Amino acid sequence: MNIMEIIKDVFNDLDHNYDNTRDFYKSQGDYSLRGSRGAAGASFFKTFLPNIAGFLVGLAFTRLLGFEGIAYLILGIIGAMGIGILNSVLFQGISLKYAVVRHVIIVLGLSLIYGLIMML
Repeated sequence: MNIMEIIKDVFNDLDHNYDNTRDFYKSQGDYSLRGSRGAAGASFFKTFLPNIAGFLVGLAFTRLLGFEGIAYLILGIIGAMGIGILNSVLFQGISLKYAVVRHVIIVLGLSLIYGLIMML
């Protein structure tokens, strides 16, 4: 698989989670626009939860070990990659090579967002 197919697969996962969440809201009787917005946020959260949790675990280990500065970002990225890959391989049944490339792309995007937030 090339990188564009992997990126499309990530967006397909987002779309799939969005459709599932929207269908759940409709089955509960919520046909409002709020339900659609909630479905969008929930699909993003479901797709990137392992990476976000891994990043937070990496930040916790950085604090635990007493590092400062750029070590927060580095260990956060390592934690996000580790837990994201572990989730993909164990629970989603994705091959290791594909999971590594997929989570490198995801973590790169999340790290850019984190970096922009820190700069502001």
